[in-house]
Amino acid sequence: MAKNKLSEHQIEELCRAYRAGRNAVQLAARFGVTPPTIARHLRIQGVPIRARKQHLDRAQLERLAAEGLSCRQIAQRLGVGIRVVERRMTEYRIQNRHRQAGSDNPAWKGGRTQDKHGYVLIHRPEHPHANSNGYVREHRLVMEKKLGRYLRREEVVDHRDECASNNDPDNLRLFRTNAEHLRVTLTGRTNWVSPEGHAKLQAIGRRLARWNASRRASRKGARP
Repeated sequence: MAKNKLSEHQIEELCRAYRAGRNAVQLAARFGVTPPTIARHLRIQGVPIRARKQHLDRAQLERLAAEGLSCRQIAQRLGVGIRVVERRMTEYRIQNRHRQAGSDNPAWKGGRTQDKHGYVLIHRPEHPHANSNGYVREHRLVMEKKLGRYLRREEVVDHRDECASNNDPDNLRLFRTNAEHLRVTLTGRTNWVSPEGHAKLQAIGRRLARWNASRRASRKGARP
């Protein structure tokens, strides 16, 4: 567990190291504290905080991966979050021996899995819209194959029968935006909000009505 207190000698040492070019993530690992603790001590000592560098160069990542560093070690070396490194590694298709992905992972299920919402996920690490683990929702892949192009991020693929795992092409329809999707799918529905949701909405409406009435009364009383 990380501590949050440093001695005066350690604070002086971290200030010198930070001015010499070390970053907060590296110093946090060195002194056994969190990066926010490092930043707090630096601010107290009047040391200007450098902006975090989020851009990661492909050649730099390839070199560090070739050295055998894990994504966590690379993140500490570069002073960025581990998620940033993982996304860039996937985007640049850089293999990391510490990150057992795909068929090298003991939990590999053939590149096909299902999330908690019932959507089928397909392992496509080369896809431009793949998540950090290299997966893409199957219904979007099916629609892309039908259209012959990649989908835009704002486009929504809807299941006509509302079954998230039924990715038959005839069961899918495309909407340009989520607003358009909601406008079509919710039109005419009276039960898309649960009874508990209705009660909450009604309570909010009553509070808003009382607030508006009180505001009107205050304005009326303030008139000469």
